[in-house]
Amino acid sequence: MVRWVVIYALLIRAISVADAQEAFSDALLPAADEQAAAAPAQDDSSIALAQSTPAQSAWLDLRQHVDANFTTQTAPAWVQGVRMTAAADQNGGAKTVFRIQLAQPAGDYRVLFFRLFFDDKPDARPQLTAWDESGTQVLRSGELGSGINLPSSDSALIPMQGVALIDIEVPGDGQNIRGAYLDYPCRRCIRPRRTRKNSAL
Repeated sequence: MVRWVVIYALLIRAISVADAQEAFSDALLPAADEQAAAAPAQDDSSIALAQSTPAQSAWLDLRQHVDANFTTQTAPAWVQGVRMTAAADQNGGAKTVFRIQLAQPAGDYRVLFFRLFFDDKPDARPQLTAWDESGTQVLRSGELGSGINLPSSDSALIPMQGVALIDIEVPGDGQNIRGAYLDYPCRRCIRPRRTRKNSAL
């Protein structure tokens, strides 16, 4: 029994110190004032590219380790940017917001499968918030996880009608957020089955 506990502890330690790539840079997503100054043709071309590209899954490494072997992440064209910012919560405490900017991919995809990987700390449970282009909140999850102090993950199906941004909000410095997996399930998997009308006898 002790041997398995030691093996498990070593495995967790090896995973936690594994090399990671830095996912956050101001170069990934320009600031709001830079976006306003950017040419509209450039925005139109990036939206056109996202809409002409079939939906593929995306893995976003959100760990904050600085690594000498850092390489730029790649993602499908419908993932347009990732940004991390520090903010204050309603009680004046520190929180971290990971903002993912999205575009609608080619095809009739209406629901996004979003799986968040994080260390499930009781005082740093993340929440997801979806926003439309006008800044209106479309959806907000409750706190994810259950505060068990172990690596964990939680999933959400997000209706993407008009959604342009998804925020991951977490109390503290955000060091417990590890990554996000985004995927548009096949269209036939998420449509309701057709039911026959009952005819009166």
